Amino acid sequence: MADVQLTQVRKSFGDVDVIRGVDLSIQHGEFVVFVGPSGCGKSTLLRAISGLEDITSGELRIGGEVMNHVDPSKRGIAMVFQSYALYPHMTVRENMGFALKHAGVPKVEVQAKVDSAAKILGLEPLMDRKPKALSGGQRQRVAIGRAIVRDPQVFLFDEPLSNLDAELRVHMRIEIARLHRELGSTIIYVTHDQVEAMTLADKIVVLRAGVVEQVGSPLELYDNPANTFVAGFIGSPRMNFFEGKVTGHAAEGGVNRCQVALTGFDKLSISLPLQGSMPTVGTEVSVGVRPEHFNDSGDAQLPVVIDMLEHLGGETFAYARSSGGVMVVIETKDGRSLRTGQALDGRFEASKALLFDKSGARIYCND
Repeated sequence: MADVQLTQVRKSFGDVDVIRGVDLSIQHGEFVVFVGPSGCGKSTLLRAISGLEDITSGELRIGGEVMNHVDPSKRGIAMVFQSYALYPHMTVRENMGFALKHAGVPKVEVQAKVDSAAKILGLEPLMDRKPKALSGGQRQRVAIGRAIVRDPQVFLFDEPLSNLDAELRVHMRIEIARLHRELGSTIIYVTHDQVEAMTLADKIVVLRAGVVEQVGSPLELYDNPANTFVAGFIGSPRMNFFEGKVTGHAAEGGVNRCQVALTGFDKLSISLPLQGSMPTVGTEVSVGVRPEHFNDSGDAQLPVVIDMLEHLGGETFAYARSSGGVMVVIETKDGRSLRTGQALDGRFEASKALLFDKSGARIYCND
């Protein structure tokens, strides 16, 4: 079984700690995506799993076997890089079969594996071409095919779509998702693109400064982020955050509510339904509201003026500002009737707002 287990894995370069005590369990057949901003350690962690970087401390197991000091070629992994790294003088067929040929695999077996991978990836008409005669997407498929023929326990992808244009990235996401369904293999995939992560992953690992901030399914992370970093990173456009202070508590119709005075809005308080322990009066908090949670029937409202409208056809994003200069992003289906400079009451459902403390940690008390 191609499960991957990391226990207190650390990686340092001299005095610089890049990976700082990562514990992670990846099950056989899972599609796991490492995501985070540049410099968060996601590619370094992937390279540590592959063996291209030594682990400073901790333990790595693949298929139950300790791999800390095992040569990369013997770990049962295959890696696809951001750069295609194809041999320019070789045909597609030769590129895909090179590693097997170099390992002394019989010619007939190499041919069978290459043909099988080519069929999966739709490369059959291109087998006699050289890389210069291929598009970017075709070259990336060849690089993936080169990994498939090795029949690895685990596929490692390091930002494989970064060099492609937007339309081709969407197409290749579909291809990689289909490939995962067909092969049923364990895939660990690195990207800085949270849309890519949401599209492909069974499980997302959000990293910041070498530390795992949260692990979960795409919708778990979207609906229940552990802190403001995850809440702001997952979702496009990002979640709105409004600073404020708890001013009181009340019980209405059997529901406990917390009054929060928002900073940057003229004498504006909102009432949030809560359960569990109430934050004390005077506590500084952040209220998180996603752009799509604004609607005409919302029970809370933010008076703003529209700075800019982003029309995307079926939806419009209004970039607006409060009287105190707080930026608000509002998704609306009625964008054609809006104008720049227009005053707008941004109504949202208070029950869907998330509450965070001053440190950014989630206060898990929303109804």
